[in-house]
Amino acid sequence: MRRTEPCAAVLVLVAGVCGVLLLGIAPWTNLLAAASAGGAIGFGLWRAGWIGSKHQIVELRWLADGRWLLAAGREHAVPAELSAGTRVARNVLWLHWTTPGGRSRTMLLARGDLPESQRRALAVRLRIETPERVLPEARRR
Repeated sequence: MRRTEPCAAVLVLVAGVCGVLLLGIAPWTNLLAAASAGGAIGFGLWRAGWIGSKHQIVELRWLADGRWLLAAGREHAVPAELSAGTRVARNVLWLHWTTPGGRSRTMLLARGDLPESQRRALAVRLRIETPERVLPEARRR
């Protein structure tokens, strides 16, 4: 079970609502704006699969030819292309894909979301292979 995405989603929801509440406009308008902002942010996070949704990526495979297969909930695996928005940090992986329908899919992985050996292996493989496959301006090694 990935814990990073739901925790980040809650933080984003709280920050969005609190940010609107700090505007200091009329109390009833402020509450209405905060509720609207919370609803919009919550819907976006639900649609992305980060909070209680059938859209959450439950399985992924990186094929030898560089293609990815993503499975979300009960859907069949769909092919996806890793985009330039993918980031690899020391303890965090932000994976960003584009599916054939033009839909953008993301996954945030941190320590504890998968076994440490798998997370490290994925980070190393992304650092080695991703620039050649994702960024057209990257130089070949």
